[in-house]
Amino acid sequence: MALIAAPAQPPPPVDVPPAETTPDAAPLTPPNAEAPPPQPLFTKVPPKSYWVPAVEALTLGVGIVGYDRWVAKDGYAQVTPDSIGHFVITQPWFIDGDQMFMNFVAHPYMGSLAYNIARSNQLSYWESLGYTTAFAAAFELAGELQNPSINDLVNGSVGGSYFGETFHRLTEVLIQPGAPGAGPLRLVGGFLLDPMGSFNREVLGKPQPYQPEQLPQWQGRLYAGGLLIHGADYSRGQVVMGLDFSAGFPDDRSTRTLHPFDYMDMRFDYALIGRPNGDIMIRGLLAGGRLQTSDAAGAAGLYGLYDFDSGPDFRVSATSAGPGISIGMAPGTGLRLRATAVAAAVLMGASGTDEQADFIYKGPDFNQPPIYEMGPGAEGLVDSTLDWKGIGQARLIARSWLIGGVKPIVGLERDAAVTLGAATAFRGWPSLGVELSAQGRIPADDHAPSQWGWIGRATVGAPLGDW
Repeated sequence: MALIAAPAQPPPPVDVPPAETTPDAAPLTPPNAEAPPPQPLFTKVPPKSYWVPAVEALTLGVGIVGYDRWVAKDGYAQVTPDSIGHFVITQPWFIDGDQMFMNFVAHPYMGSLAYNIARSNQLSYWESLGYTTAFAAAFELAGELQNPSINDLVNGSVGGSYFGETFHRLTEVLIQPGAPGAGPLRLVGGFLLDPMGSFNREVLGKPQPYQPEQLPQWQGRLYAGGLLIHGADYSRGQVVMGLDFSAGFPDDRSTRTLHPFDYMDMRFDYALIGRPNGDIMIRGLLAGGRLQTSDAAGAAGLYGLYDFDSGPDFRVSATSAGPGISIGMAPGTGLRLRATAVAAAVLMGASGTDEQADFIYKGPDFNQPPIYEMGPGAEGLVDSTLDWKGIGQARLIARSWLIGGVKPIVGLERDAAVTLGAATAFRGWPSLGVELSAQGRIPADDHAPSQWGWIGRATVGAPLGDW
């Protein structure tokens, strides 16, 4: 008997309730759909202005003179319209004999305040330099009861621009949107570095999209540790804290337009125990062009340099500018070699002991003249650094100065310093650093002995940026 299969019947339909839809239901995203673009980050930027920084700089100058006159009651601040006219019309400019700290740290810092008033109002480096030069000149002519000082004008204007642009760049890194760390603490740090720029940003600034590609590559190291200083007939130990910062590595092959201080290096450290000992080094490319070969890249042009270097028995400080070149290459995986050489004219420099009138140590006693020479001169620098990404850094810096003393002592001072150091940068670990610096001075006075000594550093710190 044959079996005949009956035709298959479709299963009865099953009633499936429709999916609930609500206005808040999120649509399903296909697996191959592109992720939505990231939301832009915003930062506060004041509008560009020429008259706002002029008013603010005038207010700053009047405030400083007013404080010196009525609060501090300093004799040199008792200016009157007659005294201002007297110094503007009849009195010549001269080189003063104030303490080295006052001439080469206090005046550049005061100039940096005026500089960053203009810089934070979206003016360029060169435009801001014009404002700080006008501010320094006005202060010399109308803010003090003495002849206007050439060295204060140079250090307050050119040195002030070097200080100011450094503070401006550090603040940009510190407060950039998305930077790690607590927001309020970063804002406080930015205010301490750049009070005038921070004020303008918070009060006059308007939200604008942040463009991180405008910020060059950078690396830094915040550290603390110990110093061992060995002089002619003594040795002493001190506690030191400081910051190293570099930006715009020369092997960067970006086609981005170069701006002043896109290539820069700085160091600031301060010893706290015993006789204060401080060092400040600033270097930045002011104007120039890019260099590039198949193996290396870099830039050449006009560099600005500032030094305040405390040796074991002496100090040397200089505000300088001159031609230089920076070259970088990547010889192997994770390795980066960079070197800079500069030959500069010292616009204003000083060298000597400054022992009898140390502003930091003993206070400003104007009855005791400093023992140092001040005037123009020449400076040379060679700086080479080897970075090994994720491992650390080794660095060699050689510097020399010739200071043609005009006042208080006439003659030619010769100073030199060679520094060799290394620091670790293992991810997740504190950075350990060691450094040895040999320093020497040949005084202008043929009867004075040469001075030689060395300073050793051992520090622990935190590597920051591109290590």
